[in-house]
Amino acid sequence: MKKQSTEAFDRLAPETRRQLLAANSEYSDREWVASKLQPVPARYHHRIIRDYAETHKANGRREANLTMLPLAEMFNDGRLSFSSLDDEIREEARKAATKAWELSQRYKTPEAITQALLRMAEERGIEPPKFKDFAQLFNRMTSVQWWRRKLRRSFQKFEAAAIKCGFVHRRAGAYLSDESYRRYQQHQHQTATLLESLEAVSEDGEVIGMGELAEHSLSNPANRRAQVMTIISGTEQYAMQNGYMGLFLTITCPSRMHARKSPSGELNPKYDGTSPRRAMGYMQGKVWQPARTALDRLDVKYFGIRVTEPHHDGTPHSHMLVFVKPEQADILIDTLKSYAMRESPDEPGAAEHRFKVEIIDPAKGSAAAYVAKYIAKNLDGYQVGNDFEIDQPAKSTAPRAVAWGRFWNIRQFQFFGIPSITNWNELRRIRTLPAGYEESLGAVWRAADSADWAGYMALQMDKKKRLSPLLKDEESTRYRGELSRRVVGLILPNPKAGQPGHIITRDKKWVVQFKDGKHQKSESHYPFLAPCDAARPVFCPPWTRVNNCTGVEFKGSPGNSQVNFESPDEIPIHSPCRDEESPEKTRRSHKKIWPPVETGGQYKGYDQ
Repeated sequence: MKKQSTEAFDRLAPETRRQLLAANSEYSDREWVASKLQPVPARYHHRIIRDYAETHKANGRREANLTMLPLAEMFNDGRLSFSSLDDEIREEARKAATKAWELSQRYKTPEAITQALLRMAEERGIEPPKFKDFAQLFNRMTSVQWWRRKLRRSFQKFEAAAIKCGFVHRRAGAYLSDESYRRYQQHQHQTATLLESLEAVSEDGEVIGMGELAEHSLSNPANRRAQVMTIISGTEQYAMQNGYMGLFLTITCPSRMHARKSPSGELNPKYDGTSPRRAMGYMQGKVWQPARTALDRLDVKYFGIRVTEPHHDGTPHSHMLVFVKPEQADILIDTLKSYAMRESPDEPGAAEHRFKVEIIDPAKGSAAAYVAKYIAKNLDGYQVGNDFEIDQPAKSTAPRAVAWGRFWNIRQFQFFGIPSITNWNELRRIRTLPAGYEESLGAVWRAADSADWAGYMALQMDKKKRLSPLLKDEESTRYRGELSRRVVGLILPNPKAGQPGHIITRDKKWVVQFKDGKHQKSESHYPFLAPCDAARPVFCPPWTRVNNCTGVEFKGSPGNSQVNFESPDEIPIHSPCRDEESPEKTRRSHKKIWPPVETGGQYKGYDQ
């Protein structure tokens, strides 16, 4: 055993050996650390040993040695590791989907196939789909897209380990490790390349490039920033007209959730390993949600926006612009503060940093100006200058902040207490108001069409007069035999006799296709299916929910408990044992109560 460890130490680079010898003079510790470094690429050794030395000096050998344990999570002998690129994730997703298909061929009953698929997910450390229906589980586990999404999310455990090992702070990778940011950049480049190769074709022959559409949509940071600032400015205007005052609040997490000190970047001895995702769960579940419940109970009227951004070590904190009646401001502040300070209120720095309040003075500047910097800082860095969190130009740090939010599935901008932005966007799709809608929709449509958010808000603050989205069930283009739900228009509140009850805002059908007319097999949801070929028609997954092409009807084995898939043409839509005469389509369950939807040509509601 001793000889094995010595060989591990000898395999380190000379500079790394000298660095480790200087950090710890204990022979057994050095050999143990060297063994932990074996699966780690050499380019990370200097950084790891540097942080190990700092921890050893500050907290002793035990804590220093414990910081080496997460390396086993980051760099393992499995299929993917911390240093894997997005191309490797895509290839592994393709292999996994193909493997799932092969398992379905090997076993004969739905129960046996299900158990085999669940074992496969467990072996790969992936949470399986939470569906009891066989077809829903099968559709997902044979989908490349489902596997890509799950594998990318699985990298959160690698990133959490990287934070523990000192890969994320202002002197290393700000907000996000360099490896995760590199994967994000590669994924963005691949997406942009794919969009440039696609075009949208309408039913009346109009053709638009998908790259051009993306450039003019809210996926463009400049467009998104413009919309957010329009809503904030309009909200402030409405607040001033109706006697509200503005507050600017900052809420941060307890010290135990911060991996590194600021601005030094040194290890925080109180850090307990909380990931940014779990820290955000604390902010939502222990501070914001119970505070909102308490404020609703006290009948406090307020609205505004919450901006969530990362500290240099990836820990989230929130800035909130809140408008409230002056006589209720103290109640709101005291309530939010009580929940923000509930955990370890007496720890050093808690009173100073955990909860901050600034009353907005219109004489010094508008409320929108207070929050504009934080909006731009987390989108494109427009006119921000330096990002003082890590002392670098905001233009270069903003993409890392965006990547951080997407990686950890954290919503960075969230409005509360205001009318629906979805309805606002749907109204702005209407170029000319049809005849018969002037009385019920004219005023609110003109407000939206002229980008007058204050006017729109004034007309929609009364919940009894609010519009609601009109939803329609359509054949899912992602999972065979299932229904997906999309917005197609707006439902008008309390229409009078003889007036229309809804308006359609998306009446045009579009099909997305490759510009050269070819289908790329690498992007297929189901890699085991052949690419589209007019001479050899097989299943080809459509690219959008509005594909109006008729798909192939896959058949199962009705009346037979055995399943025998001879070819992809016999993949079951619903269940291998379904009755051919009653092919009911499955639909994902929704917890919320949906407004009326169109089913079979009729609009109808769903019972509570």
